[in-house]
Amino acid sequence: MKNSIKITIADPCHEDWTQMTPQEKGRHCDSCDKLVIDFSQTTDEQLYKRVQRGGKICGRFKPEQLDREITLSRKRKNPFLDYAATLLIPAAIFSTQNINASNVSKSPQIETSSYKSLNISSLNRTQKNVVAESNSETLLTIKGTVSDSHGPLSGAIVTVKGTDRFVKTDENGNYKIDIRKGDTLIFDHIAYNRREVIIEKCQKYNVVLEQHMIMGEIGIMGRVSINK
Repeated sequence: MKNSIKITIADPCHEDWTQMTPQEKGRHCDSCDKLVIDFSQTTDEQLYKRVQRGGKICGRFKPEQLDREITLSRKRKNPFLDYAATLLIPAAIFSTQNINASNVSKSPQIETSSYKSLNISSLNRTQKNVVAESNSETLLTIKGTVSDSHGPLSGAIVTVKGTDRFVKTDENGNYKIDIRKGDTLIFDHIAYNRREVIIEKCQKYNVVLEQHMIMGEIGIMGRVSINK
């Protein structure tokens, strides 16, 4: 028989997780004087069993863990299987998500056909140099990888702040874009916290995005029926 619950957070907490005091099962929030349990890495089964223990729960969740049906199928107990299970060492099974590659936008092309005279005997013009009235401003080709705690992120958007120039990361999380020294790059991906980085010199910049989390006291909806 399927047993189902749905977890909701009517009033999300906006306290800073990183400023809370670390504890064994989560972090202590001084503002509301509660233990906030970190459920962001738990499986549906672990989450279901914790909720079944009852009591008020304040937790930290991924958005995809909320407002959906969480089911747990229970079979009739077999005494022999229960005994055999005590003799076995549980094996951890890790699942990986197949990431659909997003189309990669080409880096914007810089028009270099028009230059002004600089009173210099010779000037080596390349597509990475844009010449101003009396000096040249060099473009930096920035490349790197955008990832999260599990690996590369495809489809992340890398934008030059204040412009309409952007690229998307490929299936391996790689990006490449031309900027000017001092430009700010914005790294963005759905369900992740945005990051802004001012680029000065380095030509390779790897970014790790943190997944957007939701915290708050949970409400439970659903039908629970347990066979004995």
